[in-house]
Amino acid sequence: MLGKTIEIKLKGTPIYVYGTKAISPEEQEETLSEWVVVLDDGQIQRFHVHSRSGRVEEKTVNTPPVTLSIPHSIKPAKIQIKLGEFPPGEALRWTTPLSIRDDLQVFVERSGDVVFWNEGEITRLSVNALPDTRILVDDKERLLVLTNPTEQYQHGILGDATEAGGFVIIDANERKVIQSMMVRSPDVIESLSPLWTDWDLDGEREIVLTLSNDNTGARLALFRESGELLAEGSPIGAGHRWRHALAIAPFGPDGHIELAEVMTPHIGGTLQYVRWDKENKRLTSVASDKSFSTHDIGNRNLEMFAVTDWDQDERPELILPNQSKNELMIVKRTSEGSRTVASFDLNGRLNTNIAVLTTSNEKEAQSIVAAATKEGKFILWLN
Repeated sequence: MLGKTIEIKLKGTPIYVYGTKAISPEEQEETLSEWVVVLDDGQIQRFHVHSRSGRVEEKTVNTPPVTLSIPHSIKPAKIQIKLGEFPPGEALRWTTPLSIRDDLQVFVERSGDVVFWNEGEITRLSVNALPDTRILVDDKERLLVLTNPTEQYQHGILGDATEAGGFVIIDANERKVIQSMMVRSPDVIESLSPLWTDWDLDGEREIVLTLSNDNTGARLALFRESGELLAEGSPIGAGHRWRHALAIAPFGPDGHIELAEVMTPHIGGTLQYVRWDKENKRLTSVASDKSFSTHDIGNRNLEMFAVTDWDQDERPELILPNQSKNELMIVKRTSEGSRTVASFDLNGRLNTNIAVLTTSNEKEAQSIVAAATKEGKFILWLN
């Protein structure tokens, strides 16, 4: 069921949105969310949204433009990095500092070093990182970083023609590499952010990589953290064809944990649900649906989707755009395959990630879906 729709005209072209619950001392009975929209000229707009009334208050303050082109560190609340204190000239254009703790940030330096920045103290770890890798962190404060840049696969859909040849896992507290792996040539890792999660719930995380080459295109491969291959899927069958691994969650109608991906999001866009067949060491598609797109060629935005329990039935749904990116679709996995249970009209073309926020107090719970369009509109749907 859909509730209110809020549309806000922005002061420019948006590239990233983010939301968090805010405290509303004046209206305890109504939850308040805070939203940040980053524009392509580096400006930031902030908004407070009242859950019940849908009232919007702009809280934008005049700050210097953000110089980071992947603005994932721009959060509302206290974990925002103080850009004025960031070491000048250290970070690559496409890197984003990761805030592990209030007093510890990590980023990738021009040299390929991973840099730990702790209240002015800088420590470097030489790993030959991919320039635009997303730094992932787990609950043990270990980091996963893509490494060994290579230009041997000239597809170039993720912003440039440089892809990763391996990965490392780093102990952030000890500042040392504890695992590393290289893929075999001619494969490259055609991604900026692998999936790193405990798929089989055995207490150990696995890593899903999108491996690509000129002969067979992209395929999914599942590894232990040690680099041991556990399973892989079938390749697309032709070079310069990509697949976007989205998320691993209990999508299955029986609660089975599955990987959701969009195969060839730029040409047709097939949503697939994939299961891990341990016995045969295969990643196998068990359901599919057509005409979705979660990426634009040449863009580093890999978050044009979200996973949430929209209908509050304790099973996750996918939110993702249609092929034209003028609608957002909520898709539920079913015993027959999958079906679209709701859709949102964007009245424009999606240009940002899709953000989901769940807020609650003693009297109400609410899901909010947010996205912004190329035409400069920030839209929120309140369930």
